[in-house]
Amino acid sequence: MSSTSAPQDPQASQSWIDKAQALLDAPHLNLAEAQAWPRDAAKAGAPLSREPLAALRSRLAERVQAVEDLQHRAQVEREAAVLLVQRIESLSTKPWREAQSGSESLGADVARWQAEAGALFQAREWPSVAQGAEAGGVPAGAGARIAAQLEASRAQLGLVWEAFGAALAQARVAAEDASAPLPQVPVWAEELRQARGEGASGGAGSAAPSPAVAAAPSSAAQARQNDPARLELITKAEALLHGEGGAALAGRKLQEALRDLREQWKKLDLSAGAPHPLLWKRFDEACSAAHKVVQVWLDKLKAESAEHKAKRIALIEELKQWTAAHGIAQAGDAPAAEDTQTDWKAYNRELHQFSERWREAGHLSEKAFAELLSRWKSVWDAAHAPLARAQKAGLQRRQALVEEAKQLSAAHAAGAVLRIDDVKALQQRWQVEAQAMPLDRRQEQKLWEAFRKPIDDAFALDAERRPARRGERGDRPSRGPGEGQGERFAPRQAVNPESMTPYDRAVYDAAQALQAASASGDAQAIHAAMAALEAARRADPKAVQSTPSAAADGPTDTAASMAPTDAAQDAPAPAPTAPRKPVVAVRGDDRPGMRKSEPAAPLGRGDRGGRPGSAPGRDERGRGPRDAARGAPSSSAMQPRLGDAAFRAQRDALEHAQAALKKLAVQAHGEALTKVLDAWSQRSTEQLPSVQELGRAVSSGTRALWSQALASAAQGDGAETLLRLEMAAEVPTPADHLAARRALQLQLLTRRNDPAPAQTWGQDVARVLATPHTPDAARRLQQALKALLRG
Repeated sequence: MSSTSAPQDPQASQSWIDKAQALLDAPHLNLAEAQAWPRDAAKAGAPLSREPLAALRSRLAERVQAVEDLQHRAQVEREAAVLLVQRIESLSTKPWREAQSGSESLGADVARWQAEAGALFQAREWPSVAQGAEAGGVPAGAGARIAAQLEASRAQLGLVWEAFGAALAQARVAAEDASAPLPQVPVWAEELRQARGEGASGGAGSAAPSPAVAAAPSSAAQARQNDPARLELITKAEALLHGEGGAALAGRKLQEALRDLREQWKKLDLSAGAPHPLLWKRFDEACSAAHKVVQVWLDKLKAESAEHKAKRIALIEELKQWTAAHGIAQAGDAPAAEDTQTDWKAYNRELHQFSERWREAGHLSEKAFAELLSRWKSVWDAAHAPLARAQKAGLQRRQALVEEAKQLSAAHAAGAVLRIDDVKALQQRWQVEAQAMPLDRRQEQKLWEAFRKPIDDAFALDAERRPARRGERGDRPSRGPGEGQGERFAPRQAVNPESMTPYDRAVYDAAQALQAASASGDAQAIHAAMAALEAARRADPKAVQSTPSAAADGPTDTAASMAPTDAAQDAPAPAPTAPRKPVVAVRGDDRPGMRKSEPAAPLGRGDRGGRPGSAPGRDERGRGPRDAARGAPSSSAMQPRLGDAAFRAQRDALEHAQAALKKLAVQAHGEALTKVLDAWSQRSTEQLPSVQELGRAVSSGTRALWSQALASAAQGDGAETLLRLEMAAEVPTPADHLAARRALQLQLLTRRNDPAPAQTWGQDVARVLATPHTPDAARRLQQALKALLRG
């Protein structure tokens, strides 16, 4: 429903009528309120299409239009006044007779302008212009400023015209009477002086003075006193070629500075009137001299632009020829042939090189670059189109591989067997596709993650189902790589040592002793227990089985000596080994086993004279070495298979022992490092750790150097030495010292015969310990030694 058909509040309409009438009756029209009245009334729902609001809106619109027209006419008249002042100045630089002939038409124009300006001042809406506020995008006070500028232009034009008429009348009198004073206009005064014959009255042998220099000195001094702003601009213009502090401007900066000075001069002409001819001539000469330098730069820039344009055009033609030379089929011809016959990675690499050359082809103007850019884009699109089509086809093939991976995962989830051959074949197809077709890195990463996820899910599901399959088969799980990693966390049955064989019982007891040693935290006890476990593992099973009571009742930490002497004596003697044949002769060659330092390989009945370089006994798992005599025992006796409980106990004990030894090593390393820093802070050689505590990375000689450094008085600065230590340890350097580290690295590159920091870090630590202790240096030394002491 329209607003005209809705019922209106008479009081609301009356309020808008009163506001409009108040605006019309005011002596000065407020343009902002007058323009906002229709908008605000329409928002309030006032019936603007009905009387009397419609008539009030029309009257307000006429008043606003009249004020804006007056503002525009005032600006036009102001510009006309400036042009008239410039015409007067131009006539004052010409001969006075020519100026006299042109003064009549100029006087008529001045009178006409004054009449038009007077008409503006007498206009009915002129008070609204003089007192105008914000309106129609014009800033606040713009109307008053326009009126003030027009008034100033009228006063200036009147003064300049009166001065021009007075100077012209004085020139006419001086032309008729030789004793009359010369006018103040330099050009006219020089012309009259030459007409009187005073031009050659200067000093003999000196050059004829210019009209500006020959002008009356009183006029020049008066101009300088009355125009300090222009004098400042002249000084800046003359200093353009020298610059401030001896650094002259050049290129675009000089052009911008020159343009800025000319703009400031024009603003002074508009605000303060016409300048004195002497000042203008001096300013113009300085600007012209600076513009010559700018013109040279512009010519050079133009030549460079022409060269860059020719280079880009040649690059466009080269890309055209390159596209034609490749002879790629167009869209719809044979995309499959493209994929099989084209090296798309090389194609993409060469296209990228063309793009880099275009980017580095030099600067051009915006217009010239826009013209060449359209040509380049068309040629580039034609060259890139085959690659885009091939990438689209490759993307479809990879998406098909992703779907196959999802189908494989879904089939496995439904109960199908996961075949490793099928997964490997699928992954191989993906690798072939990835190596053949380049894609955007982000897009390729997303596709790879989408392809890998269903395969990972399938393997994870297969790992979850593996224990159930093993339970169904009822067999013992294998111990292959990557298998059985979750078994140790499964609930186990209680172990009954009495039900074990003597051999398993010996291994089990040794494993328990190793667990106790690991819990004690004694490294020597841990190593001894590990040796005992290894001895129990490699003990002769027959000797262990012959004395079950000794194996059960003996101490667990002496498993290596578990079997008593009597049992060892009662055990059957091993078969005698065949004696080696003595070396009869040695050949003077370097064949394996033929050097004097190496014993000759023993020969037996089983020797077949293998190929040169073949190691004897390459397979000792199921039989003895090839060179062993028939019936001789193998080098490593066949050990029986451990029971499940003993095997698990042995494996867990070894893992715990290795973790405990690693933890102890870290603790010892930290303690030694802390002692070194404490010894440095207190400069005490007694607190310096021993060679055994410092570890194999520090020799006794290096520790002696550290002790000597701590015994001497602290002196010097270890900044460079700390940088060498950080470089040797390959640890990061604080941000405050990064610049110094880069500089030191550059210096080390020039010192080819000097040892590297990694070779002299022991001496560098001694130099740091000889310097005073500071928290920052201690922190950096700790970070470096933490890596270096580990060896």
